[in-house]
Amino acid sequence: MLIPTECEMKLLKHIWVAEQMSAADIHAASAADTGWTYSSTRKTLDRMVEKKLVRIMDESLRPRIYSARVGKLETIAALSTDFVRNMLDSPAPLPMAVFAQSRLVDAAELGTLDRLLNGADAPSLT
Repeated sequence: MLIPTECEMKLLKHIWVAEQMSAADIHAASAADTGWTYSSTRKTLDRMVEKKLVRIMDESLRPRIYSARVGKLETIAALSTDFVRNMLDSPAPLPMAVFAQSRLVDAAELGTLDRLLNGADAPSLT
């Protein structure tokens, strides 16, 4: 799985919620988090397209509309699993209570996230 950087995650979070967004809308939604100029947001989006983290829905249309190519729950599960296994050096399953107050994961998604985190097919970044 591709590893989004911290900066890329700031944009992905907004794209996951909206599903499709223009660069201007992504910039407006993330400006408080990033403090970036519009040019920096566009450059990061270009890099994310190259890394296949996001796609441009139709190259011929303006403004360009971006959508995520990586799944929200899969990305959260992979990053969380990697942190627990590699940083904490723990084989223990990740408690779902960690995500109970998340603004990114809703109650309906918790079961799927639990299966991704603690199932036999838990995603990995390596």
